[in-house]
Amino acid sequence: IATSFGNDRFVLIIQPKAVLPITLKSFTAAKLNNVVKLNFETSSEQNVLHFEIQRSSNGETFNTIAKVPASANRNKTKQYSVIDKYPIVGTNYYRLKTVDNDGKLEFSSSRVISFDISQTDILNIYPNPVKDNINVNWNFAITEDKTVSVLDLNGKKVMTFNNIKTNAISKNVSDLKKGVYILELSSQKSKQAIARKKFIKH
Repeated sequence: IATSFGNDRFVLIIQPKAVLPITLKSFTAAKLNNVVKLNFETSSEQNVLHFEIQRSSNGETFNTIAKVPASANRNKTKQYSVIDKYPIVGTNYYRLKTVDNDGKLEFSSSRVISFDISQTDILNIYPNPVKDNINVNWNFAITEDKTVSVLDLNGKKVMTFNNIKTNAISKNVSDLKKGVYILELSSQKSKQAIARKKFIKH
């Protein structure tokens, strides 16, 4: 409320109380095997256009992975659920972005889910044991070129395959000596390991 005096004038200005466009009751993230389930609940959605689930690998740069329309029932509790089928191997930061009809944005705090690079269900190797050709696939999104390396148990690289742009490869490993090896998937650019799994060469 503001008042102004002068020249026998009295001006009364009343500013209405701001209405929050959304009342977010909860926002959660949970790991379910190789996917992440994200739930959020609202009790009020005034002037909300849609919601976006955003994901980041560093907690700073976020990308939208799912868009959810706002409910037509603006003043009732509404529950939403989104599945991230292709989480990042490593640390995943999730946040909820709210987009209003007038273009205003709101962001929730982040939720963190991690997938260890040593998890055996990230990489699928067959046959295992292998004699000649080894087949490898992985169940997460490819966003950059990858490198697949074969390491001995001392960590020495004995085979390397670069410029992989797909989620599956088939390679001849008949020149390997019999024994146990580690197959490592890594980012070709950063050289950071994404996943590892042992296999046996017969």
